[in-house]
Amino acid sequence: MGDFDKEKRDFLNKKDKSRKQSIDEDIKELIELINSSGNYYTTSSCSGRIMLMKVGKKNESEWLIKLHDTTNDFGEFQEKPGENLYFKYEPPIIHICCKTINDAQRLLTCAKDSGFKKSSIINIEPRIVIEILSSERVEAPFWDVSKDYLSCLITEANKKLLLGKEKLDRLHEKLKNETKNKN
Repeated sequence: MGDFDKEKRDFLNKKDKSRKQSIDEDIKELIELINSSGNYYTTSSCSGRIMLMKVGKKNESEWLIKLHDTTNDFGEFQEKPGENLYFKYEPPIIHICCKTINDAQRLLTCAKDSGFKKSSIINIEPRIVIEILSSERVEAPFWDVSKDYLSCLITEANKKLLLGKEKLDRLHEKLKNETKNKN
């Protein structure tokens, strides 16, 4: 067994160390498809999220609200007053180890063709890692926020979240088709 295969097996058998300790449901099939390939394995992923965070020193930030689906629940956000709060939408992100640089390039092409324009190779040694990422974001300070402004933030975040999910669906379809064409 090659080094890549052993690293993949060892990594995928590790306990999930993320805060959530599980893969987001709406990205799970895509992650399983990527991990079923002999040339790739995922090291982290998020399907996109809307958040309200209390920002502090490094490792002291706290998620007050974290959603992986659209919302129209303004009350949930309005009940969280305080200082150092930030409203955020973060796009889908996936980190993937690739067996070869050619494998990385093939996957990057699929990602970019699916709309993930900020995707790139982020590491070459000791292993090749790509980051699949989109550019859509919302980030704003969140104190003394009017209902109209909150409505605007949530509307924009919902639009971007749905756009991210469409891109994930396109990527999933492209990778399924590529897998079929190889067999």
